[in-house]
Amino acid sequence: MKRWLIRRLRSRWIWPVVVLFAVASPELYAWHHFRAARAAAEADRPAVARQHLRECRRVWPWNQRVDVRLASARVARQDGDLAAARDELRDARRLAGSTTPDLAFEWALIQATDGNVAEVAEYLQNRADADPALQRGVWEALAEGYLAVYRANDAFTIAARWESRFPGDLLALELRGRAAIQGRGLGLKLGAKDLQEVLRRDPDRVKTRTVLSLALLELALFSEAIPELERLSNEQPDQPDHRVRLARCLKMTDRSAEAIRLLDGVLAVHPDHGLALRTRGQFALSELRLGEALKWLRRAATELPNDYQTQYLYYQALLQSGQAPVAAEQLNRAEAAKRRGEQLAELRTRRLAERPLDPAVYTEMGSLLLQTGNPEQGLRWLEVALSLDPTFRPAHEALASHFEKIGDAERAAAHRKSGAGSK
Repeated sequence: MKRWLIRRLRSRWIWPVVVLFAVASPELYAWHHFRAARAAAEADRPAVARQHLRECRRVWPWNQRVDVRLASARVARQDGDLAAARDELRDARRLAGSTTPDLAFEWALIQATDGNVAEVAEYLQNRADADPALQRGVWEALAEGYLAVYRANDAFTIAARWESRFPGDLLALELRGRAAIQGRGLGLKLGAKDLQEVLRRDPDRVKTRTVLSLALLELALFSEAIPELERLSNEQPDQPDHRVRLARCLKMTDRSAEAIRLLDGVLAVHPDHGLALRTRGQFALSELRLGEALKWLRRAATELPNDYQTQYLYYQALLQSGQAPVAAEQLNRAEAAKRRGEQLAELRTRRLAERPLDPAVYTEMGSLLLQTGNPEQGLRWLEVALSLDPTFRPAHEALASHFEKIGDAERAAAHRKSGAGSK
């Protein structure tokens, strides 16, 4: 055998074959991962698709292909990473040299997913009507966009129509369930049933399980939430919120010792985790261990200054500890947090539904979110306001004030200038 191999290696024809294999092998490797990424995206596995595309792009020529960059933008959008989606799309346009119809379509899908639905809805609907193969992507982007700006009824309408036309489509069923849950009230129970059915047929949907676990907590179905949160804790060990919520469920099902051990484990690794601190303090307060409750809730109130439940629990601990003057000051802080929360809830649940195209509503929401320490969300809402009316002065003023506060003088000046000549 060894002699035969040596003779073959000495023959002239073997070397072109070796060279050809060496050249073709990286291409085959990249092509395999590109096809696998497409299959994962079609199966609603954007995180898996992104992993395949990263492998594909390790082969240099594939990193410079427009179709690979466009696919990367698409799966980043589906995975909820809109910043990465925009970056990939910009690179795709640079490689293409101009904006192609496919690139323009993906840009519109990103805009819709980010909540700028009014700006692109008509264009997307027209594209979907002209090409049925695009319908699913359009409906997904529109539903996600409506959910992003708390227009639950609009998201539910799209998802319900989609699911009725294509029964068995799990993404449609999932979006219908999420929209029902966001709508609150009876929708919580109906939405939870939809998500439970999705997970029965496809147990690997982490995002779906996370939303379901939150709905079950809202419904006080603690025993049903426990297995969901246990699985999430195992699948995402770097996400402590799952373990904190699991501890709450354990406490509510008479497993207090396990709950406290779990919380202490979270706080050992994440000592400033606001939700864990609040929950630990709440457990102590419920058992009238006031000194312990004060210790945990004081820290929680610092970490979560805009959370009404945290601020009110700290007030109760102070009051029950006999610190009436300090408790009175804390009650004022709690009531202020409550008013901000009620204002946000009013905007989300009623005024957005009544005035979905009014930039003033989006500006008020964005400004309030900036005030409560949510800059990413606040900026997004202000951008939506300007997409509805690029000349809307209050939105420009809110953005100018924000950028001045964080020291970005150039962007602040740009918004001051744009707002000066606006209404």
